Amino acid sequence: MDWSVYKAFWEKYLQETAGTETLLSNDPKRMKGRHAYATLATLLRYVEIEHLRDMRVVDYGCGTGRLARLIAPFCRHLILVDVSVEALRECQRRFGHLSHVEYRLADGSDWVIPEAVDYVYSYAALIYFSDADSFWRTIEGIDRRADAFAIHLHNAIHEAPHMTAYPGAIKELHTAKFYRPSPATLLDRYPSAPAGRYMVEWHEPDVRGQDPFFYKMSQALSAITPGDGPSLQCTRGRLDKFLCREAERWYANGDSSRALDLLLELAGAGTESWEIYNNLGVIAFDRSNVDLAITCLKAAVSKGHPTEAVSNLEAVYRSLGREPEDRLVAKPQ
Repeated sequence: MDWSVYKAFWEKYLQETAGTETLLSNDPKRMKGRHAYATLATLLRYVEIEHLRDMRVVDYGCGTGRLARLIAPFCRHLILVDVSVEALRECQRRFGHLSHVEYRLADGSDWVIPEAVDYVYSYAALIYFSDADSFWRTIEGIDRRADAFAIHLHNAIHEAPHMTAYPGAIKELHTAKFYRPSPATLLDRYPSAPAGRYMVEWHEPDVRGQDPFFYKMSQALSAITPGDGPSLQCTRGRLDKFLCREAERWYANGDSSRALDLLLELAGAGTESWEIYNNLGVIAFDRSNVDLAITCLKAAVSKGHPTEAVSNLEAVYRSLGREPEDRLVAKPQ
């Protein structure tokens, strides 16, 4: 595999799109939308999320840090790996204030993790391994160093993100005979996964349809009772609650701006957690933004009429000398 073609493509792409809202760099809909959080929850599916604080984590094929941005504040150490100097430079610009993040340049499929780590995640990076040998060699290399991992593959390679972000890339990579079917299309032809060591699940992280995720859990899959399956740890709901607690901790420590930014992002990404809207309302009211406080607290109340949100909304109305709207603050049963 000629990795120089791959590296040259990404360097050119990132140079040409620097500072623009492209699908692969800083498009707000992908950076902060439902897709990013749904993807993260799927990648952390079998991780006890509270344990991230003690973990050394590797983002294999980090790109410009779309997912690293979400996980970096919550793990002990994060190693960002990519073949592109430009991608790592963008990550350094974005995460330079975080002392626990480091950056490593990889040389295609020959790169191996030189030390033991707790967790590796990789999103849409190994799709470029167009032969099964390279794919399995990389998987098994990660396996040797990582206690657990989650690796995502696009199922439909012709619908990969940069089809719409940078149409010229397709012709360029086809001409180089590099952009071939992804390992997702090779799985049936090369079913060589060591029995009992890895698990493949199909998920729908976005509109492309079902994509395969390779998982290795900390516990040996061979020890799992047939039919029971591994213990599911992380869902979007649990991820939101974890992030909400982190925001509460930041707020209690005096970092209200950071807490507010995270909660607003979670709300914008379509969270169903009433606690997030409730906390947003409390912070907004503390900052004298009464309209935002009422909007957020109403949203919290609408998600099952939790007593705490009802009380907070009533308190805001009383501070304004107004009577609460009965239909909005009906007491929980």
